[in-house]
Amino acid sequence: MPDKLTAAHLNIVAHPDDDLYFLNPDVQQAIRGGQDVIAVCVTCGETDGRNFRPGADPAKVPVDFPGYSAARQTGLRAAYAEMAVGDRKSRWTREALPMPGGAMADMATLDAAPHVRLVFLNLWQDGARSGDAASGRPKDLWEGRVRSIPTMAFRTGPATRPYAYTRDTLVEALVALIERFKPTVIRTMDPDPEYLKHAEGSERTRQHADSGDFADHQDHTAVALFSWAAVQTVNQRGGGAVVESYRGYVNERWPYNLSGTAFREKIRLLDVYGWADGGDCGEPDGCGDLRVAADAPFTGWGQSTTHRYPGNTSWLCAAPDGRLAAFAVRGGQAVMWGTGANGRFVESVPLGGGPLLPHLTATSTPDGRFHVFGVRMTLGRSTAEQRRSLVYASQTTPGGPFAAWTDLGNPADGTSAGPERARGIGMPVAVVGRDGVEVFARNAGTGLSSRRLGAAGDWGPWRDHGGGGIQDGLTAAVTADGRVEVFGSTAQSVARWYQGSPGGPFAFGTLHIAAPAGPPVVLRGDDDRLRLVVRQPQSAWVLVYTQIAARDGWDLQPRHLGGHGGFGPVAAVPMPGGGTALAHRNDAGNVSVARHNAEDTGAPEWGHGGPALLHSPALARDAEGRLVAALLGVDGRLHYARYTGAPDTPQGPWAAVR
Repeated sequence: MPDKLTAAHLNIVAHPDDDLYFLNPDVQQAIRGGQDVIAVCVTCGETDGRNFRPGADPAKVPVDFPGYSAARQTGLRAAYAEMAVGDRKSRWTREALPMPGGAMADMATLDAAPHVRLVFLNLWQDGARSGDAASGRPKDLWEGRVRSIPTMAFRTGPATRPYAYTRDTLVEALVALIERFKPTVIRTMDPDPEYLKHAEGSERTRQHADSGDFADHQDHTAVALFSWAAVQTVNQRGGGAVVESYRGYVNERWPYNLSGTAFREKIRLLDVYGWADGGDCGEPDGCGDLRVAADAPFTGWGQSTTHRYPGNTSWLCAAPDGRLAAFAVRGGQAVMWGTGANGRFVESVPLGGGPLLPHLTATSTPDGRFHVFGVRMTLGRSTAEQRRSLVYASQTTPGGPFAAWTDLGNPADGTSAGPERARGIGMPVAVVGRDGVEVFARNAGTGLSSRRLGAAGDWGPWRDHGGGGIQDGLTAAVTADGRVEVFGSTAQSVARWYQGSPGGPFAFGTLHIAAPAGPPVVLRGDDDRLRLVVRQPQSAWVLVYTQIAARDGWDLQPRHLGGHGGFGPVAAVPMPGGGTALAHRNDAGNVSVARHNAEDTGAPEWGHGGPALLHSPALARDAEGRLVAALLGVDGRLHYARYTGAPDTPQGPWAAVR
């Protein structure tokens, strides 16, 4: 169990099962940690108003929009009660919660665990089904095609009268909830879904429940945009939460990243939500969403939990003299924690740059200056007004202040990709090669693009290095002879871009290994060979692939290093005397750490502990050569631990700094 932290989580989803499919196990870990958890569901998810088990004849089931929606909400309350106290029938207290514009939400508080609350705004998923032909879906509301969406009037409970939300009042309602509950963590669905041209006959690209050529449900996207609009409004008023966004239906199209244990637990809770046992809960409209019962294991959605902006583990960075700096986004702005003379991190320094997406990457130059990169999110009502641009800031002197942020644009600028596909820009990774700083990002065509900082301090143009089909989360390293290599996961293998000579053009190739579950991490060992650390699909085990020799091919048989489940990239750094230190997010929601030596034939001993984290952990070696593990806690603070011996046991407790 992670160390107990004071934190609050606000999760905003479109439909009553979204958090169970796409946000768990993160939600369950927060509940088990005793932290405040507030789940906000924007729409009723009424679909066609029929509640039936898979395989039944829908035509024989009467249409009952309020009844089916009520059953879905009952099922969600049961699943949250099961997560919190192990009793799906545990009692809830429901009350009307006034919202801006005069609407009333349905707020339920779990009596046996009052830190758990559910808030239903009860918008019709499609307002036209309410009988208002001028209404529509959340996407229509966001883009201004409809003026309002009505709420559903239920037969029982606190929401028995209809109201209506405009675009502005829906944003204001989400702002009011954020300001009321003051979360340290806000979770949303995916505002920038994966572009995927559908094709019949291809399992990976066939049309499932996606919206056009974007691999997610349109309601997920629209509600995520409303959520981010509310977040940015609160941040302008001084809010300081950390945001995590999650992929939706696209989970089915990539190798599954959860361990068997985590997947089974996710499905168990979906079965509770889906009323799989058919038991009586005393609710006249039913006890769950029968359409999910028995079907959840086969959709491909629940087998993974995927952060929309996964980035990499280079948010912790070491300068040549051993000074460390950690970077994160809090309240939509960049912050930095640096180490003082005693090697301990000091209170964070605001760097601005916002409104930023959740991930930053950093590197340091030989002169000791830190350089940080992120992606700025500009929201707009229309597709053309949406913009995602890579931004950059650097220290003016080693240890000194940062200069103003520079907007480096988007690789899609000036191309035919269009603004909607341009939102697919990936989180950056940067390295310092022979020619200076170079930053890489996935482009709109899901290939690789980069910009290079010249000696005079000016940035060169975007260069397209080809490739395609890569998942977000790049990793890069500089070889002993000064060449840069970049890696990214695809649905079939790992893509590789490499220079033939320092500063030269990049060639594109494929590392023919089994497709990993999520982003890879590359490092150069003390023997100058590159190592690629990945996770095995459906087990989340850590695997490492090693070059046969520097500038040579790769051993395509991995070392199986085990681990403790979890998802996301695995942090890795070389250790003095050979070997690699590793850290990963685990199934408990905190960190597992180990050391792997090249001569070892078995899996290392993994230690685990520390507080609950966001994003992924990072590793570095300080000025004394000690291993330092760092994470961004769910309380918004930096937490770190030092290791002087074996990495499975830290030297003393984890320290925290605001």
